[in-house]
Amino acid sequence: MFHAILHSLSLLLPALIPSWRFFKAVQPSPRVEWGITSSTQRIENWQEYRPRPAQLNAMQMVRRMFWNAAWNESLFLVSLSERLMGTGSGHSLTELTERISRDIAAQIPYPPMGTFWQFRLIFMDRDGDQVTRHITYQSDLIRLHPHEF
Repeated sequence: MFHAILHSLSLLLPALIPSWRFFKAVQPSPRVEWGITSSTQRIENWQEYRPRPAQLNAMQMVRRMFWNAAWNESLFLVSLSERLMGTGSGHSLTELTERISRDIAAQIPYPPMGTFWQFRLIFMDRDGDQVTRHITYQSDLIRLHPHEF
């Protein structure tokens, strides 16, 4: 009986306490930014896509431990971004474009004619007090259609 409990526990512990050796390397994750423009202007107002909240209270943190679908999707977007940078995956580009496009269309349901949007992936490096931003990918301009989704 005791042996069976120990065996079950040995199977359960790796799921509860994952090994950090699971990761080959820990690297900064790309951040996704998006912006809107007309076809004749450069984007000057880049916005972080799905920014992290500046603060969480204790209740929010406890709730997020058990249910946080938005954060899970954000992690999926990071995974897509990393895959896009690593392999140039067409699937990753399509998924990122569709998800961001849906959110933009929900925020701007009736865009003016000739409105385009674009997204980019950036990496941030810290060197002492300095933070440098490296643009690693920038999409083509994508037409924002009214009632797109």
